[in-house]
Amino acid sequence: MRDIGNESPLFARWKLKRKTRMRGIRTLKIVTDSLLAVDLPTLRRPSVKPTDPKTEELVSWGICVYVYSLIAHVQKILVGLVGLAESGNVAATAPVARHVFEWTAMACCVARRLKDSVGKQDWDGAWTRLTDVALGSYWAGKYGHKYAGVPPVTPPLPIPNPVRVGDAVKEYEMYQIGHAREAEANDSYSLLSDYSHPNAACLLRYQAWEDNGRVTRFIDPDQDPTPESFLPFVNCCLIDLLLFMYDLLAMANETTVRPKVKVVLDELVKLAPAHLTTAVPA
Repeated sequence: MRDIGNESPLFARWKLKRKTRMRGIRTLKIVTDSLLAVDLPTLRRPSVKPTDPKTEELVSWGICVYVYSLIAHVQKILVGLVGLAESGNVAATAPVARHVFEWTAMACCVARRLKDSVGKQDWDGAWTRLTDVALGSYWAGKYGHKYAGVPPVTPPLPIPNPVRVGDAVKEYEMYQIGHAREAEANDSYSLLSDYSHPNAACLLRYQAWEDNGRVTRFIDPDQDPTPESFLPFVNCCLIDLLLFMYDLLAMANETTVRPKVKVVLDELVKLAPAHLTTAVPA
């Protein structure tokens, strides 16, 4: 049996990694646990035919389907992100952090655009906007016919083009400006994308240059006592994402899940800087 006083290098590295807490993980875990406590009730579609004029009841149902589905997805994503963060794997958290950012921007775009339609009681316009975000798929529209089977299965409705993420990020930045916050959505998204795409930002983390650039050592950046972290991006996004969900459910006059979303928001308010939570209702 190996003398425990003579630890292997691998075991020593594992012990060091276990002692390193990624910055932002405490807040992320609290929010994740709170969001997992949100149960999603079953919904029944109103009896409105596809060819009928759209109604407030139908639009409210569509909003609830969208938000409930988004909550279910974010629950899964955050559980996975917590697991990656607890393992100390910074590189693997970057694409997931970017994913949370993208959904925040998209929820912002949906909430801002629907608010206008709902405010005008333009239920047909609201339904069109919901359809774009709920069914839009670039892949299905361009390539789906190749996999439609024999005989081919025809979708009951034309597949709309999705809302482009770049447009949603611009909408998110406009929201930041409108709430007296720094306009940083575009540059934050660009940074997260750099660490999610195959480029230099991913690779440079592992290089330590010495002897005036003549010698390259390859390192594990996660062993740094104060490793970089993408979790603060996520935690900031989650405040806004939950707020957009809360606002969307208000448009639908929803009273079951919305109070539970507010509970999670209240947990975040206790943990976040005041300037990030000014839009959260008391």
